[in-house]
Amino acid sequence: MRYKTSEKVIVNSIIRFLRLNGIICERHNSGRLRLEDDHRARLAFLGSAGWPDIIGCLSDGRFLGIEVKTPERKNNLTALQFDTLAVMMKQGALAFIATGIDDVEARLKREGYLK
Repeated sequence: MRYKTSEKVIVNSIIRFLRLNGIICERHNSGRLRLEDDHRARLAFLGSAGWPDIIGCLSDGRFLGIEVKTPERKNNLTALQFDTLAVMMKQGALAFIATGIDDVEARLKREGYLK
């Protein structure tokens, strides 16, 4: 049986890699969180749906957006994720899909951000 790496593990490893290479970045969470207290329950909305899992700023100020997928789900973008990445790229961001550190390293080298 082949071990499957979770998206969370991939995201965390990419963030560590980016930070070790001097790139400011963070995990972008989106979704809902149910908050309860003694009097009521309510939903808190986190982040913006469709935004990449990792956002950051490159050395020249360019926006970085990385949508992380497991290798098995690489082509499973939602329409909103696809559209968001397309708009970001059109506006000059470096935005792409990655399944691991190798994808990120190759792309950053191709764009001239890593040697």
